[in-house]
Amino acid sequence: MAVERARWARFAVEEKPLENFFAAEDYHQDYLDKNPNGYCHVPRTVIAQLAAMPFDGGYYRN
Repeated sequence: MAVERARWARFAVEEKPLENFFAAEDYHQDYLDKNPNGYCHVPRTVIAQLAAMPFDGGYYRN
């Protein structure tokens, strides 16, 4: 939220009870546990490396 506040003079989030929620089918639940290789062509080691990189919020400013 701090990044968005820095990007925009006015920043708002609507908070209210969840509506129109539909549970996914059982085969979608815990998908990566059931399919350890996932569905993405990017290896998990690369995803972990990217996730560990520092985040530069300035990159996303207009």
